[in-house]
Amino acid sequence: MWDWTPGVQVGAFVFGQPLPAALPVSLRRLPASDDETDWLSYEVGEHLARVEIEAGLVVALECFQSLTLRGHELLRRSIAEALQILPEVARLAEPYGDGDERWECDALGLMLWCEQGVVTSASLSTITTAQE
Repeated sequence: MWDWTPGVQVGAFVFGQPLPAALPVSLRRLPASDDETDWLSYEVGEHLARVEIEAGLVVALECFQSLTLRGHELLRRSIAEALQILPEVARLAEPYGDGDERWECDALGLMLWCEQGVVTSASLSTITTAQE
């Protein structure tokens, strides 16, 4: 269900398109973090993922339990192994000093969140270019 095509879609969720009409899991709208928020967040299934909707369209997902790229699971493996799977180079964006890190790859619209060197979740969005 969580097969990722970078910049295009994650499973049934297509970036730049409305939420799919039929899903094999439930969606639960999450409360907005503040009154200024102009997007909606939904929990997908039982903490499988979170999807962000802006102007009625899917703009981002965060996967917590599974994410595959070309048949390879990215979550719950070492960051070194995950980086070998990616078709583009990711960079260490923020080391938190306690063994936790955030890695980014703008060319794929990807952020990997790591705890003690293991990928625990991934944030995915459309691919941005230098001109955007």
